[in-house]
Amino acid sequence: MSDLNEIMRELIPQNDYHHRNGFSNHKIVDKLSLEEKSYIEDELIRMLDNAYDSLIIETLAYMKSIKALPLLYRLLDDDFNALSIIITATSIFQIKNDLKMIDIVICNFNCLDDIYQQISAFYYLNQFKNEKTNDIISRLIDSSNE
Repeated sequence: MSDLNEIMRELIPQNDYHHRNGFSNHKIVDKLSLEEKSYIEDELIRMLDNAYDSLIIETLAYMKSIKALPLLYRLLDDDFNALSIIITATSIFQIKNDLKMIDIVICNFNCLDDIYQQISAFYYLNQFKNEKTNDIISRLIDSSNE
């Protein structure tokens, strides 16, 4: 069990700039056994149920966690900021390919008025590779070139 606790600490480092800037845990997830993945998935869901954390959400999406979907859908209804909803909806789409998430992301993207949040959200828009999101991306690129 102590090995799994150590894996959890490596997988989800402290939520600060120093520990998470440029961080990716995909290689750690890829090395897990099926038994470890099952434990980690349950633990991530438990942690997320206690506190919102975008890294946990994105990790569950990378793991294609069907078990996390009820919690992720519930998080969409919570009163989070638009960028948090974009991250959650994108993660649901990556797990389940739920096309309703595209409209949720677009609606929340249109609510962003901070350029730095828009830049962050641009990454998530690109994850859909869909005509609607591609049109928004194209318009943003075109307007920045004017």
